[in-house]
Amino acid sequence: MKVVHLTNSINHSSAPLRLVKALSKAGVESSIIVFSSNQDIDNQYRYKKNIFDRLSNHIISKKEVKIIDSYNREELPFSFGGSGVDLSKLKEIRQADIIHLHWISGQFLSYKSIEKLMRLGKPIVWTFHDSWPMTGGCHVRYGCDRFMIGCGKCPELNSEDENDITSHIFKQKQKYYHAENIVTVSPSKWMYENVCKSPLFGKSRNFQIGNPLDTELFSGKESFVDFDLKDKLNILFGSSGTISSKYKGYRYFVDAMNILKKRNPALSERIVINIFGTTETIFPDLNGYETKSLGYINSDEEMAQAYREADIYVFPSLDDNLPGTVMECLSCETPVVCFDTCGIPEMVKHKENGYVARFKDSEDLEAGIEWVWNNNIENKLGKEGRNIIISAYKLNKIAKEYLEFYRTLK
Repeated sequence: MKVVHLTNSINHSSAPLRLVKALSKAGVESSIIVFSSNQDIDNQYRYKKNIFDRLSNHIISKKEVKIIDSYNREELPFSFGGSGVDLSKLKEIRQADIIHLHWISGQFLSYKSIEKLMRLGKPIVWTFHDSWPMTGGCHVRYGCDRFMIGCGKCPELNSEDENDITSHIFKQKQKYYHAENIVTVSPSKWMYENVCKSPLFGKSRNFQIGNPLDTELFSGKESFVDFDLKDKLNILFGSSGTISSKYKGYRYFVDAMNILKKRNPALSERIVINIFGTTETIFPDLNGYETKSLGYINSDEEMAQAYREADIYVFPSLDDNLPGTVMECLSCETPVVCFDTCGIPEMVKHKENGYVARFKDSEDLEAGIEWVWNNNIENKLGKEGRNIIISAYKLNKIAKEYLEFYRTLK
């Protein structure tokens, strides 16, 4: 069985890369086609745009920027999907038994590009790592359900027009996506339930399979000291992307830490806040706390060490599917405090391996930090977190699930 994976780019923590490695270990011949990559791996093909691709994409991109700038929009991820390249003639595609799509926006695959892949008559699998495939352009939805009625009046664009650009993009997807020819995979149950409600993919064959994680690399703590015996409490905050993205919830984290400083000044004096996913080194919003910038972490080994050294990971994201940093951190036996939203509570179990705070409630987020502080005796929360990740997302388990899934497509 030959499976070719298509994704815009990969780095050390990319879910598609981890899946390719897991499948290869399980004996599945897997390759991956990307635009950009900082990984040196076998069976990787970096597609280089020709002059025609670059020119046409540039023209379309300028038009898209002009359109999107006409809206008073929120600074959230948004993609059109009208520009892309034709990969249907590549030998890697022609020789594959299954074509597996991942992140394909960013001028990688357009609607028409996907249609051309469908014409090859091969099974097309699409893993939904975010909501973009089923919306009129939004990658994160903040709970918006207008994708169920064809979008329009997009709250992200602050639009009151039923026929705004999101409605147009949605109609283009309806025109070129043929649901009966696409099999979807959702990493989380939350995403799966939304896909089944989608007018674009509700009639597709839809499956739910988690993302794989190397739980040996993201291993547990070598030792643990109860919090009340420690001089310092290390709190970790950040994301694999950038903390400046509004949906990562930095504002709520700052609010929670300021509340903690008022409620429990003695505890706040013992806290060191470690922040990754930014080049900033000074955090004026966290005045009064000892802070340390970890910058952008570019290896799994360094990231795993940061998790193990942390006592609590605060992850106040407002919209995330099955976030890899939460999975990694729990695997490293560090409890997580998060909001009750999207697929995150599928990994963080309230008062079992962390604390699930009420959505957008900074006071409850702060309460979660104190609760973990008071209740993680002998790291029972951290150990339970690792057990949950191993039981659900271990490499060989997910590889086996995908192998069985692929066999149903033959």
